[in-house]
Amino acid sequence: MSYFNEDPWEKCSLGSYPAGVRFSEYDARFRVSKDSAGSVILFIHEDEKLLVSDLLKDIFSGLQLYQDTAIPGTRMVIKLEAIELKNKFAIVCRSIVDEAGSLTGVALYNFIYEELFGWSSFMRPKKSGLSDEEYTGLWGELSVALDHYLRIFGVKKFCDTWTGLASTSTPQDLSGCDFTIEVKATFVVTPKVLNISSLEQLDAPVQKQALLHLRLSESSDGRSLQDLIQSIEAFMAGHPRELSKFLRVVREKVGDASEEQLRQKNSILGSDCWEISTDFPRLRRSEISPLITKAEYKISIHGLSDFKCEDGIEGFLNGV
Repeated sequence: MSYFNEDPWEKCSLGSYPAGVRFSEYDARFRVSKDSAGSVILFIHEDEKLLVSDLLKDIFSGLQLYQDTAIPGTRMVIKLEAIELKNKFAIVCRSIVDEAGSLTGVALYNFIYEELFGWSSFMRPKKSGLSDEEYTGLWGELSVALDHYLRIFGVKKFCDTWTGLASTSTPQDLSGCDFTIEVKATFVVTPKVLNISSLEQLDAPVQKQALLHLRLSESSDGRSLQDLIQSIEAFMAGHPRELSKFLRVVREKVGDASEEQLRQKNSILGSDCWEISTDFPRLRRSEISPLITKAEYKISIHGLSDFKCEDGIEGFLNGV
């Protein structure tokens, strides 16, 4: 975790801006500095002169974005005035620099703004509360990722295929090169039905699909959302770029969780895994008229015994 514990501004003296220290040995455009008040700065400088100030809108209080037009070329300045967020800001800066790649000009500045906006829930979580469905779904996905997926497939494959929380996600929660897993979690010990929220959820163009149901119970001996996230972070400690991507994705959703939701501990009482074969009872987008734009439906659990994976989710994953 040393990658995340390092202070990028350690060598910056108070009031050093407009001078700066290179943030990355690979990209000289990104530099860090401090203003006279001690606010930490990441600035991006390119030789070509562009006007990009209209791209820089407020994101949250304590983070200031502006173009320094007194400097030749184009300089975008990101100044963090909320110094208590410095450690989080360092993670965000590393992600931006790692992912900027060969982008230049307006495309680069648009990318940086979109990244900062995407990280805003990580920097300043709203904590307004998730819905019950969002909370149980998130807890279920993270537990499967930690207990099964990461252990079997490793960090890099997990980051390449975990789609459940991304803004451009596929309808399924977890996927691989030729399989998907849809995770359903409930606090009802013996539910009669499972809710399927779209025509696409059980209809993916892959060889194997599974539907996994987790039966949860609140328990002081269980794990909280925060526990699950911290455990995944620890698992990914040797993979800084993948960890940065994970933090970006998960914090977009967790940022809305209340303190109570973050602390609530749950245990898995049991689980059932069904393989979605050709005759599995489902509605498929590929078989429904395109005039039907959306549909939700329920599947009776009682009738799914013929499709059950006897070795559970482990058996399914080990067979793909």
